[in-house]
Amino acid sequence: MFARPGSLFPSPTLRTDPPQPRCQHSHPLSSHTAQAQRPPSYTAGMATPEFILNLREKIGTDPLWLPGITAIVLKEVPPEAPLWEVPKVLLVKRADNGEWTPVCGIVDPGEEPHVAAIREVKEETGLYVTVAALLGVGATDQVTYPNGDQTAYMDTAMRCVLTDKDANPLDPTLPDYDSLAEPIVGDEESTDVGWFSVAQLPPMKPRFRLIIADAVAQLKHPQGFRPRIGYFKRS
Repeated sequence: MFARPGSLFPSPTLRTDPPQPRCQHSHPLSSHTAQAQRPPSYTAGMATPEFILNLREKIGTDPLWLPGITAIVLKEVPPEAPLWEVPKVLLVKRADNGEWTPVCGIVDPGEEPHVAAIREVKEETGLYVTVAALLGVGATDQVTYPNGDQTAYMDTAMRCVLTDKDANPLDPTLPDYDSLAEPIVGDEESTDVGWFSVAQLPPMKPRFRLIIADAVAQLKHPQGFRPRIGYFKRS
């Protein structure tokens, strides 16, 4: 495996089979209520990972602690751009609540967080990325879902960059870099996807704004950047 220059982790060979629909930090429904309480759109395209269904069979709606990732994919400012130009960030519009967020996801059992980030970006947007930097680790607030399930996440946030055949010449599935800039809605977890100026973000949770700002700071000043411990303002 080869790492793109400046990457923190090597780029694993990505799955070539069709991506399976997955939930984002938000829908680990219990198996005993899965068919009865899932909205039709969720049942059709936002399947809960099997290991969570198995856990819910044993613990019901009790609090469940899960590992998650947040992938901040930044598009750097081109060298010929005006001085006032700022980086752009990749966001998806969630199908369940209409909110814009970075790509988020649940880490599979035995999966490394950086591998989960690469996988989630590919499944949700069609883009190939590698992880460039660790931004921080923090716990999210507990969420109680309509069916009563309670869940919280220990989230790992990472800055990601687009990658191509130059970064991993042994992976024939990678496209040329020039074709990488346009994301697509890769599954039914999202209704829209696009690049947004970091200076003109749509409404979103404060945690995501915090991490996006961290990603820009790390991009500009990597030597002085300290990964965040906890998702709250630094003192």
